[in-house]
Amino acid sequence: MNFHSFADDTQLYLHCRRDDITSAVNRLQQCITDIGCWMSANRLKLNTDKTELLWIASKYNLSVLEDCGPALRLGSDVVEPTDHARLLGVTLSADLTVDRHVSNTSARCLYTGYASSVGSGGH
Repeated sequence: MNFHSFADDTQLYLHCRRDDITSAVNRLQQCITDIGCWMSANRLKLNTDKTELLWIASKYNLSVLEDCGPALRLGSDVVEPTDHARLLGVTLSADLTVDRHVSNTSARCLYTGYASSVGSGGH
């Protein structure tokens, strides 16, 4: 299991083969459960509402997984996989295309340009 931590945000990374998904899910669930126990012991709380799951694979492997891959069960909570997630301002897509990131960046630029022209009185 690999990880990166930034302030109050932690990402876990696990590489697996398509035929080893069940084992990967079990390892992720156990690791996140262990993190939650450590957090509780240190008067912190793991917020499962903000927990995201992104299975990254080729378009073919994603189609074989049906949708976005299996969910994680964390106690009584279920974390459903998503087709994209933000990491340090970059939108990662499950198939590693840049379409979603380009679309989000363009939308922010257009909004900023529009808000600036409305604020200055011009259109």
